[in-house]
Amino acid sequence: MATLLSPRTDRSTLRLATLVAITFTIVSCGNGQSTAGSQVDENAFIQLALQATCADIKNKLYVVDQVLVLSDRAGSCPDASFGQVLYGRTVNDVYCTNQDSVAGAVKHCDMVAYQSMFDTMITNLAQPDLGLGPTHSIKVLLG
Repeated sequence: MATLLSPRTDRSTLRLATLVAITFTIVSCGNGQSTAGSQVDENAFIQLALQATCADIKNKLYVVDQVLVLSDRAGSCPDASFGQVLYGRTVNDVYCTNQDSVAGAVKHCDMVAYQSMFDTMITNLAQPDLGLGPTHSIKVLLG
């Protein structure tokens, strides 16, 4: 025998079901490429980091402001022993690099607009906010 619910209960149930459906759609959007809110291809960055050479000391990824990724790696190699890379939304969007070479550290930014931000982040890698302060969001993706 079916139980009759009041119109108020029916509306509450409908609202809850709609909220669940919308949340599921947002979280599952993008074929697993990013989490809700993040606009970067997180899986591709994780795969790239896991394939990195000379990363036996550290291998970290940070999502910055949901649209940038900072890679920070270091290893016990005679050359190219460290490197930081600032990416855009995909692994192909390389904005800035700082890496060890035979000639010493080499820093370069193709996206000059991110130079100051990149400098701040690589100077403050030990800080949870990468030195950017409370106006920026930082999510540890790997590390």
